[in-house]
Amino acid sequence: MKYYFVISCCFIVVGCGGSSQEQTNQVNTQPQNSVQQITQQTAQPTTPTSTLLIDNLADDKFQFSQFSDHTLVIDPQSYGFSADTVFVKVYTEDGNTLFLGKISGVLNLNLYLENIKSKVIIDMFSIVSGDPQITQEINL
Repeated sequence: MKYYFVISCCFIVVGCGGSSQEQTNQVNTQPQNSVQQITQQTAQPTTPTSTLLIDNLADDKFQFSQFSDHTLVIDPQSYGFSADTVFVKVYTEDGNTLFLGKISGVLNLNLYLENIKSKVIIDMFSIVSGDPQITQEINL
């Protein structure tokens, strides 16, 4: 029973496909004037409808970047720390740690972050009991 069904499906598929000689004759028998008119109409400039990068060229002054460079300067003495060494953690809003360490003096930090990052968070503390513990958000 399966074999008869498969064979009958093959006949249906073969019968539906293909082209006839009449259709090819209709395409070839178009008058020459109408072909010239069609080519003249399509020769006019149109707006690009393609989404390919090669078809849509950008302006020479155009810039695109997904990351930006930021310089962050941290001076622990300006925050009122009396200790020589201060522990610093710099991280983003989503918790990605950018710097974690002990510094003694001014910290110059070059950050290369995604453009969607708008701020970083700084935590500072020292081992001296009178020094403050600071958490600060810095807008980039």
